[in-house]
Amino acid sequence: MQNINREHPDYVARRAMWKRYKDLYAGGERLRESASEYLVRRHKEPNDVYGERLSRVFYENYVGSVIDWYAATLMRREPMVLFEGNDAAAKGFYSLLTDDCDLKGTSLHEFFRRQFIQTLVCGSSYVVVDFPRVSGGR
Repeated sequence: MQNINREHPDYVARRAMWKRYKDLYAGGERLRESASEYLVRRHKEPNDVYGERLSRVFYENYVGSVIDWYAATLMRREPMVLFEGNDAAAKGFYSLLTDDCDLKGTSLHEFFRRQFIQTLVCGSSYVVVDFPRVSGGR
């Protein structure tokens, strides 16, 4: 259990590429802020010319708008989690999960929408699920 907080090697290897994809997805000022990571300096290009090219980088992101529209269209309604049975503690747990699934105030609907967008933009998405141990050896 010591490695529970270690990131998956595949995730680490893809993180830099995903940052580029996310910057292109966001476009605009976010891309401009990261332009020096992507815009290569030309051979013997003076600093002021390179700086001018960096300042002009701007991407009006139509693809990001399409992805957002698609995700919003697919997920018009919140997912429904049904629990049948008499276990009040389990019903309370699932109620809390749908309202705040990541303990940061994110609803289950918004969480899945965000993961779906991540998959469309980057080609994959990772989710780690950690259930607490139950006392009593169950």
